[in-house]
Amino acid sequence: MYKISPAYFSHSDLIDEYIDLYTMVLWVSCINNGIDGDNCNKLVTNFGSCLSCPSFNSFTFREVEFNCDDLLFFDYVIKNLYAEIKFRDLLILEDLQNQLYETFDKITKNDIINILNRCIDRYSKEPYVQLCELKNINTDARIPIPKNAQQLWSHHKYSIMARDVNLYKEIGKEVADNKSQEYFEKLCLLLSRKLTEKPAKKAILNSLQHMWGYISDWSDIKKSEVVKLSLKEFFEQIQRCVELSNQEYLMQQTATVELGTWKY
Repeated sequence: MYKISPAYFSHSDLIDEYIDLYTMVLWVSCINNGIDGDNCNKLVTNFGSCLSCPSFNSFTFREVEFNCDDLLFFDYVIKNLYAEIKFRDLLILEDLQNQLYETFDKITKNDIINILNRCIDRYSKEPYVQLCELKNINTDARIPIPKNAQQLWSHHKYSIMARDVNLYKEIGKEVADNKSQEYFEKLCLLLSRKLTEKPAKKAILNSLQHMWGYISDWSDIKKSEVVKLSLKEFFEQIQRCVELSNQEYLMQQTATVELGTWKY
């Protein structure tokens, strides 16, 4: 599975990655709970619409060991993938969710081992390597593949602001003076890890308020009413205004989708 933001995926890659990761986690969870292979295969091919990970303690596949910490990562990635799919549906008025379920229906037990192998192969690669592999295939991605650390940082600013304001300021100062490939790779790893950390509710609100300044004119909600919105309502209003305005700066922010995956 990929460690980078699904905003960099094409529509088809987005669907494929969701299916691969969900299938792997469900299959492993079944085996971990003593379900035999045949019945496990049936569960995988019949329950493709779940939006969160089944639970497991630990497992090893192809000599790669996964534990409970990995579960938290898988859960975040699966929810983020699905949130990206829903936002793309809003933007392009296509039913990617329906395509997702139709693809699930075509999975057979013979596909499962190939899916497991693909997930392990991807997981073993560093985020920068995964990003490079997408360069030639992200034709309809929401965010273009960054060519340097400065572009990468511009995509992740509000996601990091919602998790660590001091780090946000630190990277902002560093990135202007670091144009090396080594720094690009280091930053890619740092950002991918940081995005799996759950942000505080107040920190999310702070990031959303900064984003709101760019697109508030597109909202039909009065300024006095905005403060009465719940965090979920405020986030959805921002997404709607980004869609209406086609505001490129916020359209190319990971936060425009991923901050909505956290429940409060």
